[in-house]
Amino acid sequence: MTSSKKTFRQLLFLRLFGKNYREFEKGKGAWFILISERKKTEAKEFAKIHSIQEADAEVILLGKEKKDIVLTNDAALYYCCITESVQAWWISTLLFASLKKKIISKNQAESILFELVTTGNMRLSTDIFVEVLMIMRNLK
Repeated sequence: MTSSKKTFRQLLFLRLFGKNYREFEKGKGAWFILISERKKTEAKEFAKIHSIQEADAEVILLGKEKKDIVLTNDAALYYCCITESVQAWWISTLLFASLKKKIISKNQAESILFELVTTGNMRLSTDIFVEVLMIMRNLK
């Protein structure tokens, strides 16, 4: 990844999520790792009840606690968030929001989408990929 792409992504997330992104960068993600034993036990029980991975349960519980958005490309995690009244966004939703707020251009959004799909970081069926692309191209 080139430094210009990294800088662009940092600016994108900073403009979308404000101080939350700065906290993440400062801690290099430590707030995902620093989960108390009580929270680990709670996450383990939550995961068992909902038939999801413990890491996913930790993310949902953190989103619920912080009243923040969970960004995911995992359907099970997404729907579990919804059932728990935790706001969840697909990665495509983040791209749509960025386009609507004019944080990124259509070309940049398409470039990010293509990169995510071609690197395997975002798995989409062909029909969903085309639909996401068409929505991006038609957003005003």
